[in-house]
Amino acid sequence: MNRWTCSLLLITTILAAPAAAEEDWTSGKTLAVGGAGRAMPLDNSGIVLNPAAIVSPFAAYTTEAGYQRMDATRSDVFHASAQDCKTSELAMGISQTFEWANPPFDPYTDLSWYSADTIDELDTKRRVDRFAWALAYGFAQRRFNIGAGLRVYHVQDPLREEKTPVSLDVGATWWVSPNVAIGVVGGNLIPTKLEEEPTTLAAGFGVMSLGGILWFEADGVIDFDSGDKAQVDLRAGAQVTILTQFNIRAGYASDSAFGQQYMSWGLGWTIPQFSVGYTMRVELGEMERRLNPDKGEVANRMLHSWMMSVMF
Repeated sequence: MNRWTCSLLLITTILAAPAAAEEDWTSGKTLAVGGAGRAMPLDNSGIVLNPAAIVSPFAAYTTEAGYQRMDATRSDVFHASAQDCKTSELAMGISQTFEWANPPFDPYTDLSWYSADTIDELDTKRRVDRFAWALAYGFAQRRFNIGAGLRVYHVQDPLREEKTPVSLDVGATWWVSPNVAIGVVGGNLIPTKLEEEPTTLAAGFGVMSLGGILWFEADGVIDFDSGDKAQVDLRAGAQVTILTQFNIRAGYASDSAFGQQYMSWGLGWTIPQFSVGYTMRVELGEMERRLNPDKGEVANRMLHSWMMSVMF
């Protein structure tokens, strides 16, 4: 193996961000509640988290759009989705996400033994596109629902081979009552070989008070790919609605068997057919990765998200 090949392999290792959960690319609402939503999602995130969850007793057409910014990886994420669970018992949703990232890299410290002049010429910008399509059917007045989802990724990274993997999700939900739901889902059942999108098995339990004032969900996620053995992680969060319009959200998420932990919070304003919101997620504990030298430690820990949705 020559010096150039060794350099590329080492750079690839250095630039690899912590394994980002699939919830990172969801709406700000779901991000604010820790990525929970495999049973009773607050938004269109069922398209990605559990295709069966796009069917619920609350029939509606919903469109969403959002933007995320993370200074640590110099990444910008745009996403849009549309969901129809109103026309019939057969529901469908689509989601498109684009990510541009330019992770920080210092050739003088990261590869001091190699020619810095040559390394400086490398382009470290990467782009990831993800298209998700979900189809679900509701049985027994939408109390028992099954669904399947298709995902197509396109990864452009100058330090890695260009890829276009395809994967599949299969899930089910059971609405025990109009206020309690249970969901199970197998995610990325066709391995993508992308560290951000491992094969998973997850279950969620969601509950909502009468009138929708309080919403809570907790999801357990078994990750089969991110470690030497299967790892179990948690996503949990809650939303409180004040005066039928103002939403306060908070959540917790862990990745890599609690090796990475995050707290999140969000604020929203909702009227019957329109919603806007802001979310901040903060990484806890030690950050064992390259930090953005242009930002302080606090900024390197944060992910910001803005979203809006229209329902009719």
